[in-house]
This record gives sequence, C-alpha cells and structure tokens, in this order.
Amino acid sequence: DKKLLKELRQELRAAKLPAGLLDLLLDRFGGPGKVAELTGRTRRLVSTAGGMHLEDRSGGWGDAAKDSVNIAEQRAFQEGRKRIAIITEAASAGISLHSERRPGASPAPRY
Repeated sequence: DKKLLKELRQELRAAKLPAGLLDLLLDRFGGPGKVAELTGRTRRLVSTAGGMHLEDRSGGWGDAAKDSVNIAEQRAFQEGRKRIAIITEAASAGISLHSERRPGASPAPRY
C-alpha cells in the first residue's frame, strides 16, 4: 500500500538514529576537512551546527568518482593537508600511504 509506505518513510526520516562508527570517528577527529576517508562509501553523515546531514562523496558520478575521491583523499593525507586517514578494506587494495622523509617535507602523518 503506497500510503503505508509513505508513512513509514516519514517515520524513518524523523527517527533520531545514531551515526555509524565511521561517521563518529570522522566527527571525533575533526570532520571531513581534517580526516582523509578512503572507503567504498558514496555518502556519509556529517555533523553541523544544525545536526547531522547526509553528504554525497562521489558527486553523483558512481564508482569512477568514488575512486577519484579516494585518490584526492590519499593525496591530501600524503601531502599533510589531512593528518589522519581512515581506510576500510573496500578501498585498501593497492594503496600506499608512505610519508615523505626528506627535510622540509610535511610532518609525518598518523595512521
């Protein structure tokens, strides 16, 4: 029944569900601006002054954009723009997060 489905969707939107562990970690360490997220996710919950909201990570372009987002996040971590990286198994294949050891390089990242 369409009416019942519509009511159920409204109830789910109004429910105050807790964030997932990954979202809690991101929030705890400063949010997406400070933490590199290398995952298979296309969306994430982001904490704002108005509460949590859903943010699209892929720009709506599917798997190709998801890979591009992960590459950009990896670079931000390696260049020291983001000091913490969270990596899931879904994005870990072939990733190397070695830090630069030359004088003048960004401080060593934290894993």
